[in-house]
Amino acid sequence: MGSGLLGVGTSALLAYQRALDTVGHNVANVNTEGYSRQNVELLTRQPQGLGNGFAGKGVDVTTVLRSYDQFITDGLRSNTTAYTEQDTLASLGGGLDNLLADEFSGLSPALGSFFDALQGAADDPASTAARQVFLNEAESLANRLHGLDKWMVDSRDGIASRMGTRVQETNQLAAAIASVNQQIMEARSSAGGQPPNDLLDKRDQLVLDLSAIVSVSTTTQEDGALNVFIGNGQALVLGVNHNTLSLQNRIEDPGQYEVAITAGGSTSIVISDLLSGGELGGLLTFRDQVLDPAHNELGRIAIELGTFMNAQHQRGVSLDGLPGQALFSVAGPQVAAAAGNSGSIAVDFDDAAQLTADDYHLRFDGGSWTLTRAGNGQVVPLSGTGAAADPFVAEGLSLTIGPGAVAGDNYEIRPTRD
Repeated sequence: MGSGLLGVGTSALLAYQRALDTVGHNVANVNTEGYSRQNVELLTRQPQGLGNGFAGKGVDVTTVLRSYDQFITDGLRSNTTAYTEQDTLASLGGGLDNLLADEFSGLSPALGSFFDALQGAADDPASTAARQVFLNEAESLANRLHGLDKWMVDSRDGIASRMGTRVQETNQLAAAIASVNQQIMEARSSAGGQPPNDLLDKRDQLVLDLSAIVSVSTTTQEDGALNVFIGNGQALVLGVNHNTLSLQNRIEDPGQYEVAITAGGSTSIVISDLLSGGELGGLLTFRDQVLDPAHNELGRIAIELGTFMNAQHQRGVSLDGLPGQALFSVAGPQVAAAAGNSGSIAVDFDDAAQLTADDYHLRFDGGSWTLTRAGNGQVVPLSGTGAAADPFVAEGLSLTIGPGAVAGDNYEIRPTRD
């Protein structure tokens, strides 16, 4: 465009027309989620050289940029991840705490009534009424234990359902981010590298939504595409490609679901232990660190109480002079064999008073057996040889090894679950 007054004025009109268009775009999107205010960047035109100096030629629009700060964006994602995880954990943990502490539905009132009735029967052992009250309270206690157990089982099922929903949402967001990456790359290419601000805002909002589900980290490629990683660095989106999450039911623990990731046609890899943050991280943390230990502790209370009361009953006699019988029915430890095991084991209680609320892994390396805690891998010492006449004994458990074991056989032992 030529110089002179008309050229300068025309350049200003065009530049500020673009600025007014941008202002209007900002106003129109004032309530659009994730939108960043845009600003027009102006640059003085190269002046025209004259014999006695330079004459200005007006102004040009160089680009339109977002009001954007990467540090603030990263902080928002990090805080969103942390808040959502803790909020999920607090909500679920509060529900469990309220149930166990409730004066009507908790365990303490039932235990108190049971022992009060036991004391009443002991004070007047010949009273059939006192004996019947005691039996009624024993049945009530058993029902309360079953009710609490069912609540925990239902909670685990509910967590699995929520995990499935969040995994599906994660896959949808991953696909959307990969699609926007493609659009951004094409837009940058067609505009000579200029930033497609609205698409960048859209992608940032998708990543922020993802951060509410699981912790994320990102890197930007030279072509403008964004790589997204979850957990401890598992790649979810790489340029225009994305991987897929799924839930896998653990063979050795039916009903216990784990998050797995699949890249292309490769085998799924379980990554539950590598995930943190967001609602998904909160669900996994509550299940593994709160619900499962509480469920195991509930079972330990039932086993120790039932075993002790049965032993006392069997030492005595009835009103008719008959030998005492067991008062409660007490289940044995649960054992889950890994797929492909060749041998077998039998697990029973050795001393209920020595039980812990831990689960265990038992593995055979071809020469010896090793028992470890499922939570932290700590080795638990074994006494005995594992034979029927001399079983392995550890922390209240008795383990008898059957024939046919080969290297690689392993078992998951849950002494007190359910």
